[in-house]
Amino acid sequence: MSTQPNITAEELTALVEGKLRSMHFPGFLARRFAKEVPALRRWKNRSASQPSARASESQLQPRA
Repeated sequence: MSTQPNITAEELTALVEGKLRSMHFPGFLARRFAKEVPALRRWKNRSASQPSARASESQLQPRA
């Protein structure tokens, strides 16, 4: 999912579960695999409920 670098763990969990279901995985397996997303290295130091480190437009400052 490197094409979506700012996606949260919760968003990716939903995306993975949806994709697996579209590939005709049974619901219990789709949920089982998708629940492992927050354990990935990308989110290891964050909980699934925390928002990602997205910068809002007001926080962006031009470089000098």
